[in-house]
Amino acid sequence: MSNDLPNPPQNPEATKTTIFKPFLYGGRFTRMQYFLHLLVGIIVYRILSYLLILLVANGAIPWLMPVFFAIAAQLLFFLPVVIKRAHDIGHKGTVIVTLSLAYLITLILSTLSFIFMMLPLITLIPLLIYGCILLFKDSQKGTNEYGTSTKYPDTTV
Repeated sequence: MSNDLPNPPQNPEATKTTIFKPFLYGGRFTRMQYFLHLLVGIIVYRILSYLLILLVANGAIPWLMPVFFAIAAQLLFFLPVVIKRAHDIGHKGTVIVTLSLAYLITLILSTLSFIFMMLPLITLIPLLIYGCILLFKDSQKGTNEYGTSTKYPDTTV
């Protein structure tokens, strides 16, 4: 039984240059790279968040430390990965930066007053929707303004 579907051309050099640089904002990520980076990032983030909450509960660190950790994780890990994926499908990163900034502001406001407790959940919904779009939309073929596709490097648009 043969597989009649052609395999897309692979560019291992382009993959190597982007997969090991998740903290840089430039470049492109395929769906698989995006998914794997987010999966590992979320697992590590959840474990460290849980440990920070335990330390806050024991009085070892200030209560704002988990909030600062969430902001740092967003800016240093999650945002670059999502921007690279948006670049891969041909979108600019300004949409995700705006949504992330709104989420971070509401996260800070929720720590200051009980009134703002639901705001992070409300601003998280558009982030999740855009994240699903990024997860299911295929890479833009060839080269766009953000670089050459690691999935379809030799094709032209």
